[in-house]
Amino acid sequence: FQARLVEPPECRCKYDNPASRWAANPRVAWTQPISAKTPARSCLVVTEGIADALVSVQAGYLSVGVLGSTYPDRDVARRISQGAIEIGVQRVVVCFDADVAGRTGSSRLVDLLNGCGVEDVVEVVPPAGLALSEWASTGNAVAEAFRATATPDLGTKDSSVRSLGLEL
Repeated sequence: FQARLVEPPECRCKYDNPASRWAANPRVAWTQPISAKTPARSCLVVTEGIADALVSVQAGYLSVGVLGSTYPDRDVARRISQGAIEIGVQRVVVCFDADVAGRTGSSRLVDLLNGCGVEDVVEVVPPAGLALSEWASTGNAVAEAFRATATPDLGTKDSSVRSLGLEL
């Protein structure tokens, strides 16, 4: 369980996590669409936080939320890499918040995923300092961005990491 405060008090974080005495922080939350249709297995979207993972799932993508921009480390990357292999995805799309912490965590995760053998990683950066959930509320740019990055172009061998700065 994790709560996200819509308007946190000035001295509080936007997330309210349960006490560690109840359970260890898993640092990642796996999600998948609940629908009659099989979710697209061509990509796995990795987001910063559960709320953003749920936005991705609503768009029909298998997703994993990293529970904070500071959590990407070798263990998190290894768990995501192993999950991607088990699911059989061809591409991992990393979409963290477009603030300093999110950009730092996203870059770190992309490097770590490459180190874990994920060959096709795409970094999608929301515009104007937005989180994915905020970006999604501005129109259909998120769906268009993911649709453009979700299907690997297997003929392209230029780079394992491609950054897309997307404008609304």
